[in-house]
Amino acid sequence: ENLLVDRLSRLRDLTDVVAKKRVEEYAVEAIWIAIQDLLRPSNPLETRSVVLAFLKALIRGQYSELGTLRHHFFRVVAMHNIEEDFGQRLAILSELTGQGRNVQCFEEDVGPLLLNWMPVMANHERLTDFLKLTISIIHFNASYLEDSVISG
Repeated sequence: ENLLVDRLSRLRDLTDVVAKKRVEEYAVEAIWIAIQDLLRPSNPLETRSVVLAFLKALIRGQYSELGTLRHHFFRVVAMHNIEEDFGQRLAILSELTGQGRNVQCFEEDVGPLLLNWMPVMANHERLTDFLKLTISIIHFNASYLEDSVISG
């Protein structure tokens, strides 16, 4: 229990740091390996929330250095199917795509994910954010999206 509290405290402390300062080469991957276990569904909402907030800050601050980790983080967002974490997953996807402008590394997967999320979003408090992101992704990346995705 104390170890978890300590890890979460350190993550909270590092959240602003990784959002504003560049980290060393390979540090993003090392950090992710060290914290990914905290995102398990069996962990409490507060724990997952801290990790997701950290992941969003990490992506924002290290965006230009992510390379192929962008696809990995996309898969994390896509596969993390916990309803109460949905708002944070949407925020991370927005950061990961540069607010919808860049789907490189997961261009074939983003359309199906958005279609999959549509029924969930229909009555969600973040519907407006979802629609803005979807429109932006279509606007900037239509050439990557299948016609079936664009037509919904």
